[in-house]
Amino acid sequence: MEVNSISRLKLYNKQKILIFMMTIIFLLVSIPKVNVFAEDKEFDNGSNIKIEKLDNRETKNLYKLCKVWGFVKYYHPKIASGEVNWDYELFRELPKVLNAKNDKELNNNIYEWINKLGEVKISQNTNLSEENVLLKADIDWIKNNKDLGDQLSNLLVKISRADRSYNWHNYVWFSQIGIATFGHEQLYENMSYSDDGYKLLSLFRCWNIVEYFYPYKNLVDKDWDKVLKKFIPKFIECKDQLSYKLTVLELGKCIHDSHTYVEDMDGAINNYFGRYYAPLKFDFVQGKLVVTSIIKGYEDKMQIKPGDIISMVDNKDVFKLIKEKEKYISFSNEKTKYFKLNRFLLRSNNEEMQIEIKRGDRTFIDKVKCIDDVQKIYEIQEKSHKFINNNIGYICPGALEEDEIHDIMKKFKDTKGLIVDLRYYPSDFIVYSLGEYLLPKESTFCKYTKTGYKSPGTFKSVDFKVGKDNPDYYKGKVTILLNGNSISQSEFTAMALRCAPNSVIIGSDSIGADGDVTSIFLPGGMSLSISGGGVYYPDGGQTQRIGIKPDIKVKPTIRGIKEGRDELVEQAIKVINN
Repeated sequence: MEVNSISRLKLYNKQKILIFMMTIIFLLVSIPKVNVFAEDKEFDNGSNIKIEKLDNRETKNLYKLCKVWGFVKYYHPKIASGEVNWDYELFRELPKVLNAKNDKELNNNIYEWINKLGEVKISQNTNLSEENVLLKADIDWIKNNKDLGDQLSNLLVKISRADRSYNWHNYVWFSQIGIATFGHEQLYENMSYSDDGYKLLSLFRCWNIVEYFYPYKNLVDKDWDKVLKKFIPKFIECKDQLSYKLTVLELGKCIHDSHTYVEDMDGAINNYFGRYYAPLKFDFVQGKLVVTSIIKGYEDKMQIKPGDIISMVDNKDVFKLIKEKEKYISFSNEKTKYFKLNRFLLRSNNEEMQIEIKRGDRTFIDKVKCIDDVQKIYEIQEKSHKFINNNIGYICPGALEEDEIHDIMKKFKDTKGLIVDLRYYPSDFIVYSLGEYLLPKESTFCKYTKTGYKSPGTFKSVDFKVGKDNPDYYKGKVTILLNGNSISQSEFTAMALRCAPNSVIIGSDSIGADGDVTSIFLPGGMSLSISGGGVYYPDGGQTQRIGIKPDIKVKPTIRGIKEGRDELVEQAIKVINN
Protein backbone atom coordinates (compact mmCIF):
# COMPACT_ATOMS: atom_id res chain seq x y z
CA MET A 1 0.00 0.00 0.00
CA GLU A 2 1.34 3.40 -0.97
CA VAL A 3 0.79 7.11 -1.17
CA ASN A 4 -2.40 7.99 -2.99
CA SER A 5 -0.71 10.05 -5.71
CA ILE A 6 -4.00 11.30 -7.14
CA SER A 7 -4.98 12.78 -3.77
CA ARG A 8 -1.50 14.13 -3.30
CA LEU A 9 -1.64 15.88 -6.67
CA LYS A 10 -4.88 17.57 -5.57
CA LEU A 11 -3.11 18.90 -2.49
CA TYR A 12 -0.12 20.03 -4.55
CA ASN A 13 -2.45 21.84 -6.96
CA LYS A 14 -3.92 23.76 -4.02
CA GLN A 15 -0.40 24.75 -3.01
CA LYS A 16 0.37 25.88 -6.56
CA ILE A 17 -2.75 28.07 -6.60
CA LEU A 18 -1.61 29.65 -3.32
CA ILE A 19 1.86 30.29 -4.76
CA PHE A 20 0.26 31.82 -7.88
CA MET A 21 -1.82 34.18 -5.73
CA MET A 22 1.27 35.13 -3.71
CA THR A 23 3.09 35.81 -6.98
CA ILE A 24 0.36 38.18 -8.20
CA ILE A 25 0.38 40.08 -4.89
CA PHE A 26 4.16 40.26 -4.99
CA LEU A 27 4.18 41.62 -8.54
CA LEU A 28 1.57 44.25 -7.70
CA VAL A 29 3.74 45.68 -4.92
CA SER A 30 7.02 45.45 -6.77
CA ILE A 31 6.44 46.07 -10.48
CA PRO A 32 8.99 48.91 -10.75
CA LYS A 33 11.71 46.73 -9.22
CA VAL A 34 10.91 43.63 -11.24
CA ASN A 35 11.35 45.64 -14.45
CA VAL A 36 15.10 45.21 -14.13
CA PHE A 37 14.58 41.60 -15.19
CA ALA A 38 12.73 42.69 -18.32
CA GLU A 39 15.42 45.25 -19.15
CA ASP A 40 18.45 43.04 -18.48
CA LYS A 41 18.57 40.82 -21.57
CA GLU A 42 22.33 40.38 -21.90
CA PHE A 43 22.29 36.63 -21.28
CA ASP A 44 18.88 35.69 -22.65
CA ASN A 45 20.54 33.68 -25.41
CA GLY A 46 23.31 32.19 -23.31
CA SER A 47 25.87 33.00 -20.63
CA ASN A 48 28.87 32.82 -23.01
CA ILE A 49 30.68 30.75 -20.38
CA LYS A 50 32.61 27.81 -21.78
CA ILE A 51 35.08 25.86 -19.67
CA GLU A 52 37.26 23.64 -21.83
CA LYS A 53 38.98 21.72 -19.05
CA LEU A 54 38.30 22.47 -15.41
CA ASP A 55 41.45 22.53 -13.28
CA ASN A 56 41.86 22.52 -9.50
CA ARG A 57 42.33 26.29 -9.33
CA GLU A 58 39.11 26.95 -11.23
CA THR A 59 37.21 24.44 -9.09
CA LYS A 60 38.44 26.13 -5.92
CA ASN A 61 37.48 29.55 -7.30
CA LEU A 62 33.99 28.37 -8.29
CA TYR A 63 33.45 26.81 -4.87
CA LYS A 64 34.16 30.13 -3.16
CA LEU A 65 32.04 32.05 -5.66
CA CYS A 66 29.06 29.74 -5.06
CA LYS A 67 29.19 30.27 -1.31
CA VAL A 68 29.53 34.05 -1.54
CA TRP A 69 26.91 34.36 -4.30
CA GLY A 70 24.37 32.37 -2.24
CA PHE A 71 25.08 34.16 1.02
CA VAL A 72 24.71 37.59 -0.60
CA LYS A 73 21.56 36.47 -2.43
CA TYR A 74 19.72 35.73 0.80
CA TYR A 75 21.39 38.19 3.19
CA HIS A 76 21.85 41.41 1.17
CA PRO A 77 18.82 43.77 1.16
CA LYS A 78 19.67 45.00 -2.35
CA ILE A 79 19.13 41.51 -3.77
CA ALA A 80 15.96 41.12 -1.71
CA SER A 81 14.59 44.33 -3.22
CA GLY A 82 14.57 42.92 -6.75
CA GLU A 83 16.80 45.69 -8.10
CA VAL A 84 19.43 43.22 -9.32
CA ASN A 85 19.16 40.20 -11.60
CA TRP A 86 21.39 38.01 -9.47
CA ASP A 87 21.49 35.19 -12.04
CA TYR A 88 22.91 37.47 -14.71
CA GLU A 89 25.29 39.07 -12.22
CA LEU A 90 26.73 35.60 -11.69
CA PHE A 91 27.42 35.34 -15.42
CA ARG A 92 29.13 38.74 -15.38
CA GLU A 93 31.44 37.73 -12.57
CA LEU A 94 32.25 34.19 -13.72
CA PRO A 95 34.99 35.10 -16.26
CA LYS A 96 36.94 37.09 -13.64
CA VAL A 97 36.59 34.28 -11.11
CA LEU A 98 37.69 31.61 -13.56
CA ASN A 99 40.72 33.66 -14.62
CA ALA A 100 41.89 34.51 -11.08
CA LYS A 101 45.36 32.99 -10.59
CA ASN A 102 45.48 33.04 -6.80
CA ASP A 103 43.37 33.65 -3.69
CA LYS A 104 44.36 37.29 -3.41
CA GLU A 105 43.21 38.09 -6.94
CA LEU A 106 40.03 36.05 -6.49
CA ASN A 107 39.10 37.68 -3.18
CA ASN A 108 39.74 41.15 -4.56
CA ASN A 109 37.56 40.49 -7.62
CA ILE A 110 34.68 39.18 -5.52
CA TYR A 111 35.03 42.03 -3.02
CA GLU A 112 34.82 44.70 -5.75
CA TRP A 113 31.79 42.97 -7.26
CA ILE A 114 29.84 42.71 -3.99
CA ASN A 115 30.89 46.15 -2.80
CA LYS A 116 29.25 47.71 -5.88
CA LEU A 117 25.88 46.73 -4.44
CA GLY A 118 26.26 49.68 -2.07
CA GLU A 119 26.13 50.29 1.65
CA VAL A 120 23.84 48.27 3.87
CA LYS A 121 21.88 49.62 6.80
CA ILE A 122 23.01 47.81 9.95
CA SER A 123 20.26 46.33 12.09
CA GLN A 124 19.86 47.82 15.55
CA ASN A 125 19.15 44.33 16.88
CA THR A 126 21.89 42.00 15.68
CA ASN A 127 21.62 39.56 18.60
CA LEU A 128 18.90 37.14 17.61
CA SER A 129 17.12 35.28 20.39
CA GLU A 130 18.38 31.73 20.88
CA GLU A 131 14.99 30.66 22.23
CA ASN A 132 13.47 27.69 20.37
CA VAL A 133 16.38 27.50 17.89
CA LEU A 134 16.78 23.92 16.65
CA LEU A 135 19.18 24.64 13.78
CA LYS A 136 21.58 27.57 13.42
CA ALA A 137 22.70 29.12 10.15
CA ASP A 138 26.14 27.89 9.16
CA ILE A 139 27.80 31.21 8.26
CA ASP A 140 30.91 31.23 10.45
CA TRP A 141 32.99 30.81 7.28
CA ILE A 142 32.43 34.49 6.42
CA LYS A 143 34.70 35.38 9.38
CA ASN A 144 37.63 33.40 7.96
CA ASN A 145 39.85 36.27 6.80
CA LYS A 146 42.71 33.88 6.05
CA ASP A 147 40.64 32.34 3.31
CA LEU A 148 38.62 35.37 2.21
CA GLY A 149 41.04 38.20 2.95
CA ASP A 150 40.27 41.05 5.33
CA GLN A 151 38.27 43.19 2.90
CA LEU A 152 35.90 40.49 1.66
CA SER A 153 35.47 38.88 5.09
CA ASN A 154 34.67 42.22 6.74
CA LEU A 155 32.18 43.07 3.99
CA LEU A 156 30.35 39.76 4.35
CA VAL A 157 30.22 40.11 8.13
CA LYS A 158 28.73 43.57 7.65
CA ILE A 159 26.11 42.16 5.27
CA SER A 160 25.24 39.50 7.86
CA ARG A 161 24.36 42.33 10.26
CA ALA A 162 22.22 44.22 7.75
CA ASP A 163 18.68 45.26 8.55
CA ARG A 164 16.44 42.57 7.08
CA SER A 165 13.18 43.70 8.63
CA TYR A 166 11.44 43.49 5.22
CA ASN A 167 8.51 41.09 4.88
CA TRP A 168 9.18 39.90 1.34
CA HIS A 169 12.17 38.95 -0.79
CA ASN A 170 12.51 38.86 -4.55
CA TYR A 171 13.75 35.27 -4.60
CA VAL A 172 12.04 33.64 -1.63
CA TRP A 173 8.66 33.97 0.08
CA PHE A 174 7.20 32.15 3.06
CA SER A 175 3.82 30.48 3.53
CA GLN A 176 1.75 31.08 6.65
CA ILE A 177 3.51 28.23 8.44
CA GLY A 178 6.94 29.31 7.24
CA ILE A 179 7.59 27.07 4.22
CA ALA A 180 10.01 28.77 1.81
CA THR A 181 8.79 28.99 -1.79
CA PHE A 182 10.89 30.05 -4.77
CA GLY A 183 8.31 31.05 -7.36
CA HIS A 184 10.33 33.89 -8.87
CA GLU A 185 13.27 31.70 -9.91
CA GLN A 186 13.53 31.50 -13.69
CA LEU A 187 13.34 28.10 -15.41
CA TYR A 188 15.34 29.03 -18.53
CA GLU A 189 13.66 26.22 -20.46
CA ASN A 190 15.67 26.90 -23.61
CA MET A 191 19.12 26.71 -22.04
CA SER A 192 21.83 25.00 -24.07
CA TYR A 193 23.33 21.99 -22.30
CA SER A 194 26.75 23.04 -23.54
CA ASP A 195 26.37 26.34 -21.66
CA ASP A 196 28.56 25.98 -18.57
CA GLY A 197 27.26 29.21 -17.04
CA TYR A 198 23.67 27.98 -16.86
CA LYS A 199 24.76 24.58 -15.54
CA LEU A 200 26.73 26.29 -12.77
CA LEU A 201 23.74 28.51 -12.03
CA SER A 202 21.65 25.37 -11.55
CA LEU A 203 24.15 23.88 -9.10
CA PHE A 204 24.67 27.17 -7.23
CA ARG A 205 20.93 27.78 -6.91
CA CYS A 206 20.13 24.29 -5.70
CA TRP A 207 23.09 24.04 -3.32
CA ASN A 208 22.33 27.37 -1.65
CA ILE A 209 18.61 26.70 -1.24
CA VAL A 210 19.50 23.54 0.67
CA GLU A 211 22.17 25.51 2.58
CA TYR A 212 19.74 28.18 3.81
CA PHE A 213 16.22 26.75 3.55
CA TYR A 214 16.45 23.00 4.08
CA PRO A 215 15.21 22.29 7.63
CA TYR A 216 17.19 19.05 7.89
CA LYS A 217 20.56 20.19 6.58
CA ASN A 218 22.15 18.95 9.82
CA LEU A 219 21.02 15.42 8.92
CA VAL A 220 22.78 15.31 5.55
CA ASP A 221 25.33 12.49 5.84
CA LYS A 222 27.97 14.08 3.66
CA ASP A 223 29.66 17.40 4.35
CA TRP A 224 27.55 19.76 2.23
CA ASP A 225 30.64 21.80 1.30
CA LYS A 226 32.33 18.64 0.01
CA VAL A 227 29.21 17.85 -2.01
CA LEU A 228 29.57 21.23 -3.72
CA LYS A 229 33.23 20.57 -4.55
CA LYS A 230 32.34 17.15 -5.95
CA PHE A 231 29.49 18.39 -8.13
CA ILE A 232 31.18 21.43 -9.71
CA PRO A 233 33.07 19.24 -12.21
CA LYS A 234 30.09 16.88 -12.53
CA PHE A 235 27.82 19.71 -13.73
CA ILE A 236 30.48 21.04 -16.11
CA GLU A 237 30.94 17.56 -17.60
CA CYS A 238 27.24 17.29 -18.54
CA LYS A 239 27.05 17.59 -22.31
CA ASP A 240 23.40 16.88 -23.02
CA GLN A 241 19.95 17.15 -21.50
CA LEU A 242 19.83 13.67 -19.98
CA SER A 243 23.27 13.75 -18.34
CA TYR A 244 22.44 17.18 -16.86
CA LYS A 245 19.09 16.08 -15.43
CA LEU A 246 20.48 12.83 -14.04
CA THR A 247 23.23 14.85 -12.34
CA VAL A 248 20.53 16.98 -10.69
CA LEU A 249 18.96 13.73 -9.45
CA GLU A 250 22.34 12.60 -8.10
CA LEU A 251 22.69 15.89 -6.25
CA GLY A 252 19.20 15.50 -4.79
CA LYS A 253 20.03 12.01 -3.57
CA CYS A 254 22.77 13.47 -1.34
CA ILE A 255 20.24 14.83 1.15
CA HIS A 256 18.54 11.43 1.66
CA ASP A 257 14.99 12.75 1.68
CA SER A 258 12.12 10.65 0.35
CA HIS A 259 10.32 13.90 -0.50
CA THR A 260 12.97 14.52 -3.15
CA TYR A 261 11.98 13.92 -6.73
CA VAL A 262 12.34 15.71 -10.07
CA GLU A 263 9.70 17.04 -12.42
CA ASP A 264 10.87 18.04 -15.87
CA MET A 265 8.76 19.69 -18.53
CA ASP A 266 10.01 17.67 -21.50
CA GLY A 267 9.90 14.19 -19.94
CA ALA A 268 13.59 13.33 -20.35
CA ILE A 269 13.71 11.69 -16.92
CA ASN A 270 10.52 9.77 -17.62
CA ASN A 271 11.98 8.45 -20.86
CA TYR A 272 15.19 7.43 -19.12
CA PHE A 273 13.44 5.27 -16.52
CA GLY A 274 10.81 4.09 -18.98
CA ARG A 275 7.43 5.33 -20.15
CA TYR A 276 5.63 2.07 -19.34
CA TYR A 277 4.94 0.42 -15.98
CA ALA A 278 4.27 -3.15 -14.96
CA PRO A 279 0.73 -3.13 -13.46
CA LEU A 280 1.70 -4.51 -10.07
CA LYS A 281 3.14 -3.44 -6.72
CA PHE A 282 5.90 -5.01 -4.68
CA ASP A 283 7.70 -4.73 -1.36
CA PHE A 284 10.76 -6.15 0.36
CA VAL A 285 9.37 -8.98 2.47
CA GLN A 286 11.46 -11.48 4.43
CA GLY A 287 14.55 -10.64 2.39
CA LYS A 288 12.81 -11.05 -0.97
CA LEU A 289 11.27 -8.70 -3.52
CA VAL A 290 7.66 -9.84 -3.31
CA VAL A 291 4.60 -8.96 -5.39
CA THR A 292 2.04 -7.51 -2.98
CA SER A 293 -0.83 -6.77 -5.35
CA ILE A 294 -1.91 -6.68 -8.98
CA ILE A 295 -3.58 -3.54 -10.29
CA LYS A 296 -7.35 -3.91 -10.55
CA GLY A 297 -8.40 -5.08 -13.99
CA TYR A 298 -5.07 -6.76 -14.74
CA GLU A 299 -5.32 -9.79 -12.45
CA ASP A 300 -6.34 -12.11 -15.31
CA LYS A 301 -3.85 -10.67 -17.79
CA MET A 302 -0.75 -12.20 -16.20
CA GLN A 303 0.38 -15.38 -14.48
CA ILE A 304 1.94 -13.43 -11.60
CA LYS A 305 0.07 -13.54 -8.29
CA PRO A 306 0.50 -11.76 -4.94
CA GLY A 307 3.19 -13.54 -2.91
CA ASP A 308 5.33 -14.35 -5.94
CA ILE A 309 9.03 -13.49 -5.68
CA ILE A 310 10.59 -11.33 -8.43
CA SER A 311 14.08 -12.51 -9.38
CA MET A 312 14.78 -11.07 -12.85
CA VAL A 313 13.42 -8.20 -14.97
CA ASP A 314 14.18 -8.25 -18.70
CA ASN A 315 17.05 -10.69 -18.09
CA LYS A 316 18.60 -8.54 -15.34
CA ASP A 317 19.00 -9.68 -11.75
CA VAL A 318 16.51 -7.60 -9.80
CA PHE A 319 19.00 -6.54 -7.10
CA LYS A 320 21.54 -5.45 -9.73
CA LEU A 321 18.73 -3.46 -11.32
CA ILE A 322 17.94 -1.84 -7.97
CA LYS A 323 21.58 -0.85 -7.51
CA GLU A 324 21.64 0.63 -11.00
CA LYS A 325 18.52 2.75 -10.51
CA GLU A 326 18.88 3.81 -6.87
CA LYS A 327 21.89 5.94 -7.82
CA TYR A 328 19.35 8.57 -8.86
CA ILE A 329 16.68 8.02 -6.20
CA SER A 330 16.69 9.85 -2.88
CA PHE A 331 15.24 7.95 0.06
CA SER A 332 15.28 8.79 3.75
CA ASN A 333 16.66 5.45 4.88
CA GLU A 334 17.64 2.07 3.50
CA LYS A 335 14.74 0.18 5.09
CA THR A 336 12.01 2.14 3.32
CA LYS A 337 13.58 2.69 -0.09
CA TYR A 338 11.16 0.27 -1.77
CA PHE A 339 8.38 2.86 -1.52
CA LYS A 340 10.29 5.02 -4.02
CA LEU A 341 11.46 2.03 -6.07
CA ASN A 342 7.83 1.10 -6.77
CA ARG A 343 7.73 4.14 -9.02
CA PHE A 344 11.05 3.50 -10.77
CA LEU A 345 11.97 -0.19 -10.86
CA LEU A 346 9.48 -2.07 -13.04
CA ARG A 347 9.57 0.35 -15.97
CA SER A 348 10.47 0.06 -19.62
CA ASN A 349 10.26 1.87 -22.92
CA ASN A 350 8.80 -1.33 -24.36
CA GLU A 351 5.14 -2.18 -23.96
CA GLU A 352 6.02 -5.66 -22.74
CA MET A 353 8.27 -6.67 -19.84
CA GLN A 354 9.73 -10.08 -19.04
CA ILE A 355 9.57 -10.80 -15.32
CA GLU A 356 11.12 -13.95 -13.88
CA ILE A 357 9.11 -15.25 -10.94
CA LYS A 358 9.80 -17.80 -8.21
CA ARG A 359 6.78 -19.51 -6.68
CA GLY A 360 7.72 -22.27 -4.29
CA ASP A 361 9.98 -24.68 -6.20
CA ARG A 362 8.82 -23.35 -9.54
CA THR A 363 10.55 -20.63 -11.61
CA PHE A 364 8.88 -19.14 -14.69
CA ILE A 365 8.94 -16.05 -16.91
CA ASP A 366 5.80 -13.99 -17.43
CA LYS A 367 5.58 -11.59 -20.35
CA VAL A 368 3.66 -8.72 -18.79
CA LYS A 369 1.79 -6.11 -20.82
CA CYS A 370 2.71 -2.72 -19.40
CA ILE A 371 0.59 0.39 -18.85
CA ASP A 372 1.44 4.03 -19.48
CA ASP A 373 -0.72 5.52 -16.73
CA VAL A 374 1.24 5.55 -13.46
CA GLN A 375 -1.81 6.80 -11.56
CA LYS A 376 -3.45 3.39 -11.96
CA ILE A 377 -0.72 1.96 -9.74
CA TYR A 378 -1.73 4.33 -6.96
CA GLU A 379 -5.50 4.04 -7.22
CA ILE A 380 -7.03 3.01 -3.90
CA GLN A 381 -9.53 0.17 -3.92
CA GLU A 382 -10.58 0.56 -0.27
CA LYS A 383 -13.71 2.47 0.67
CA SER A 384 -13.26 5.47 2.96
CA HIS A 385 -14.74 3.53 5.89
CA LYS A 386 -16.44 0.30 6.86
CA PHE A 387 -17.51 -1.73 9.87
CA ILE A 388 -15.48 -4.81 10.81
CA ASN A 389 -17.40 -7.45 12.81
CA ASN A 390 -20.10 -4.81 13.43
CA ASN A 391 -18.20 -3.25 16.34
CA ILE A 392 -14.93 -1.92 14.89
CA GLY A 393 -14.69 1.12 12.66
CA TYR A 394 -12.11 1.08 9.86
CA ILE A 395 -11.04 4.40 8.26
CA CYS A 396 -9.01 4.62 5.05
CA PRO A 397 -7.76 8.25 5.00
CA GLY A 398 -6.62 7.86 1.38
CA ALA A 399 -10.21 7.49 0.16
CA LEU A 400 -11.83 10.28 2.17
CA GLU A 401 -13.96 12.99 0.61
CA GLU A 402 -13.49 16.51 1.95
CA ASP A 403 -14.91 16.82 5.49
CA GLU A 404 -16.32 13.27 5.31
CA ILE A 405 -14.63 12.40 8.60
CA HIS A 406 -17.45 14.09 10.58
CA ASP A 407 -20.13 11.78 9.15
CA ILE A 408 -17.86 8.78 9.67
CA MET A 409 -17.27 9.55 13.33
CA LYS A 410 -21.00 9.89 13.92
CA LYS A 411 -21.39 6.33 12.62
CA PHE A 412 -18.45 5.03 14.66
CA LYS A 413 -19.05 6.85 17.96
CA ASP A 414 -20.28 3.73 19.77
CA THR A 415 -17.80 1.23 18.33
CA LYS A 416 -15.38 -0.74 20.45
CA GLY A 417 -12.38 0.54 18.57
CA LEU A 418 -11.06 2.31 15.48
CA ILE A 419 -8.50 1.34 12.86
CA VAL A 420 -7.00 4.38 11.12
CA ASP A 421 -5.05 3.07 8.14
CA LEU A 422 -2.24 5.55 7.50
CA ARG A 423 -0.48 3.22 5.10
CA TYR A 424 -2.50 5.31 2.66
CA TYR A 425 -1.69 8.99 2.10
CA PRO A 426 -4.66 11.07 3.35
CA SER A 427 -6.79 12.61 0.63
CA ASP A 428 -8.18 15.09 3.17
CA PHE A 429 -6.33 16.82 6.01
CA ILE A 430 -7.77 15.17 9.15
CA VAL A 431 -5.16 15.99 11.81
CA TYR A 432 -7.36 18.49 13.61
CA SER A 433 -10.84 17.36 12.54
CA LEU A 434 -10.33 13.74 13.63
CA GLY A 435 -8.15 14.80 16.57
CA GLU A 436 -11.04 16.73 18.10
CA TYR A 437 -13.09 13.53 18.28
CA LEU A 438 -10.31 11.40 19.76
CA LEU A 439 -8.73 13.65 22.41
CA PRO A 440 -10.27 14.85 25.69
CA LYS A 441 -8.16 18.01 25.70
CA GLU A 442 -5.60 19.94 23.70
CA SER A 443 -2.18 18.29 23.44
CA THR A 444 1.16 19.25 21.84
CA PHE A 445 2.03 16.62 19.26
CA CYS A 446 5.06 18.08 17.46
CA LYS A 447 7.51 20.92 17.07
CA TYR A 448 7.53 22.51 13.61
CA THR A 449 10.56 24.49 12.47
CA LYS A 450 10.79 27.42 10.09
CA THR A 451 13.33 30.01 9.02
CA GLY A 452 12.83 33.58 7.85
CA TYR A 453 14.32 36.68 6.24
CA LYS A 454 16.28 37.89 9.27
CA SER A 455 18.58 34.87 9.51
CA PRO A 456 18.18 32.42 6.61
CA GLY A 457 19.38 29.01 7.72
CA THR A 458 18.40 29.48 11.36
CA PHE A 459 15.32 27.40 12.13
CA LYS A 460 13.15 28.08 15.15
CA SER A 461 10.44 25.77 16.40
CA VAL A 462 6.81 26.36 17.27
CA ASP A 463 4.57 23.89 19.07
CA PHE A 464 1.70 22.36 17.11
CA LYS A 465 -1.29 21.26 19.15
CA VAL A 466 -4.23 18.97 18.45
CA GLY A 467 -7.56 18.42 20.21
CA LYS A 468 -9.81 20.54 22.39
CA ASP A 469 -11.68 20.23 25.68
CA ASN A 470 -14.13 17.48 24.85
CA PRO A 471 -15.69 15.37 27.64
CA ASP A 472 -17.54 13.38 24.96
CA TYR A 473 -14.37 12.27 23.17
CA TYR A 474 -14.22 8.80 21.62
CA LYS A 475 -13.65 6.26 24.42
CA GLY A 476 -12.79 3.18 22.36
CA LYS A 477 -9.32 1.93 21.48
CA VAL A 478 -7.60 3.72 18.60
CA THR A 479 -5.22 1.69 16.45
CA ILE A 480 -3.09 3.45 13.85
CA LEU A 481 -1.49 1.48 11.01
CA LEU A 482 1.87 2.52 9.56
CA ASN A 483 4.44 0.90 7.29
CA GLY A 484 7.31 1.73 4.95
CA ASN A 485 4.90 3.48 2.57
CA SER A 486 3.64 5.96 5.19
CA ILE A 487 5.09 9.33 4.26
CA SER A 488 4.69 13.01 5.11
CA GLN A 489 1.07 13.76 5.96
CA SER A 490 0.55 10.14 7.02
CA GLU A 491 3.40 10.54 9.50
CA PHE A 492 2.18 13.96 10.66
CA THR A 493 -1.31 12.57 11.21
CA ALA A 494 0.03 9.57 13.13
CA MET A 495 1.96 11.86 15.48
CA ALA A 496 -1.22 13.78 16.25
CA LEU A 497 -3.54 10.79 16.69
CA ARG A 498 -0.99 9.07 18.92
CA CYS A 499 -1.93 11.63 21.57
CA ALA A 500 -5.35 10.02 21.94
CA PRO A 501 -5.96 7.91 25.08
CA ASN A 502 -5.83 4.17 24.39
CA SER A 503 -4.06 4.76 21.08
CA VAL A 504 -1.44 2.41 19.69
CA ILE A 505 0.59 2.41 16.47
CA ILE A 506 0.86 -0.95 14.73
CA GLY A 507 3.12 -1.93 11.84
CA SER A 508 6.65 -0.92 10.92
CA ASP A 509 8.74 2.25 10.75
CA SER A 510 7.32 4.96 8.51
CA ILE A 511 9.45 6.52 5.78
CA GLY A 512 10.86 9.48 7.71
CA ALA A 513 10.02 12.37 5.38
CA ASP A 514 7.75 14.66 7.33
CA GLY A 515 6.77 18.28 6.77
CA ASP A 516 5.46 20.16 3.75
CA VAL A 517 7.25 19.95 0.40
CA THR A 518 8.82 22.86 -1.47
CA SER A 519 10.19 22.96 -5.01
CA ILE A 520 13.53 24.28 -6.29
CA PHE A 521 13.04 25.54 -9.86
CA LEU A 522 16.11 24.96 -12.03
CA PRO A 523 17.37 25.89 -15.51
CA GLY A 524 16.28 23.47 -18.20
CA GLY A 525 12.61 23.56 -17.20
CA MET A 526 12.78 21.28 -14.18
CA SER A 527 12.19 21.33 -10.45
CA LEU A 528 13.64 19.40 -7.53
CA SER A 529 11.41 18.94 -4.51
CA ILE A 530 12.65 18.74 -0.92
CA SER A 531 11.10 18.82 2.56
CA GLY A 532 10.28 22.43 3.37
CA GLY A 533 9.35 22.27 7.05
CA GLY A 534 10.98 20.45 9.94
CA VAL A 535 8.90 18.14 12.12
CA TYR A 536 10.12 16.91 15.51
CA TYR A 537 8.61 15.22 18.53
CA PRO A 538 7.47 17.59 21.31
CA ASP A 539 10.73 16.91 23.17
CA GLY A 540 12.76 17.85 20.08
CA GLY A 541 13.38 14.24 19.06
CA GLN A 542 14.08 13.48 15.41
CA THR A 543 11.55 12.00 12.97
CA GLN A 544 13.22 12.79 9.63
CA ARG A 545 15.14 9.83 8.18
CA ILE A 546 14.09 7.72 11.20
CA GLY A 547 10.33 7.63 10.77
CA ILE A 548 7.57 7.11 13.31
CA LYS A 549 8.24 4.00 15.37
CA PRO A 550 5.33 1.61 16.00
CA ASP A 551 4.32 0.49 19.48
CA ILE A 552 3.62 -3.00 18.16
CA LYS A 553 5.82 -4.23 15.32
CA VAL A 554 4.05 -6.22 12.63
CA LYS A 555 5.28 -6.89 9.10
CA PRO A 556 3.51 -8.77 6.33
CA THR A 557 4.74 -12.28 5.56
CA ILE A 558 4.97 -13.97 2.18
CA ARG A 559 2.46 -16.54 3.38
CA GLY A 560 0.04 -13.83 4.51
CA ILE A 561 0.30 -12.04 1.16
CA LYS A 562 -0.35 -15.30 -0.72
CA GLU A 563 -3.41 -15.97 1.42
CA GLY A 564 -4.76 -12.46 0.83
CA ARG A 565 -4.62 -11.57 4.52
CA ASP A 566 -3.89 -8.14 5.94
CA GLU A 567 -1.77 -9.01 8.96
CA LEU A 568 -1.68 -5.44 10.28
CA VAL A 569 -5.47 -5.21 10.33
CA GLU A 570 -5.61 -8.63 12.00
CA GLN A 571 -3.29 -7.39 14.76
CA ALA A 572 -5.37 -4.22 15.19
CA ILE A 573 -8.51 -6.31 15.67
CA LYS A 574 -6.73 -8.39 18.34
CA VAL A 575 -5.62 -5.24 20.18
CA ILE A 576 -9.13 -3.80 20.14
CA ASN A 577 -10.76 -7.04 21.32
CA ASN A 578 -8.29 -7.69 24.16
